[in-house]
Amino acid sequence: MTLQDLIIAVREAIDDRYATVGNDSDLLFSDTSIKRHLNRGERRFCDLTGFIVKEQALTLTPGTSDYTLPDNTLRVISVKYNDRYIYHTSMHTWVQTPTSLPQYAGYDGTIVAYRTDVASAKTLRFIGKPATGDTAMMQYQCYPTADMALTTDVPQIPAEWHQSLVDYASSKMLRGINADTGDAQMSNRFYQDFIGECRDAKARLSEAMTPHITFGWRS
Repeated sequence: MTLQDLIIAVREAIDDRYATVGNDSDLLFSDTSIKRHLNRGERRFCDLTGFIVKEQALTLTPGTSDYTLPDNTLRVISVKYNDRYIYHTSMHTWVQTPTSLPQYAGYDGTIVAYRTDVASAKTLRFIGKPATGDTAMMQYQCYPTADMALTTDVPQIPAEWHQSLVDYASSKMLRGINADTGDAQMSNRFYQDFIGECRDAKARLSEAMTPHITFGWRS
């Protein structure tokens, strides 16, 4: 669905479809406000499901442990260092001494693990330091690279989940409009539909990303 398709679908869902020819001032909501909630819905969908997954090669600098993540990073899923997966470690592990072992702060030997700034997802830090010729590949979940702006733009989440954005936007448009006409109840129904679709999407993504070979046996 394009952005225009999504806006039309929201208007149909909340029964805000009809305007005088050449004058849409009698509509309850503007296209701009609907577009804003559609874009917020896509970000919220990513928050709840992590459904936009990308890979990126990291350009390593010998002796440098810290690397800036893409601005739209939600969370890092995995990192391969020299074609082998390395462990993700927690933040609090790295504040002790001595510095001669990799589980302690200050270790600067061969890379053994990585960690990220959980609060802002801005930095990936290797535990250890890369050498000349080392390579790294990161897989990460992210937000859309940009909001939908043009009527021909399409969401970056898979097409089968576009309806979830319609449900999210419809919920937000109707919230608190007029409780006497049942708008609050409709808003809640649309939001519950959105949450249900997010739950289904997250389960499907989890199944797709779960290894089916464990300790040499196919599960």
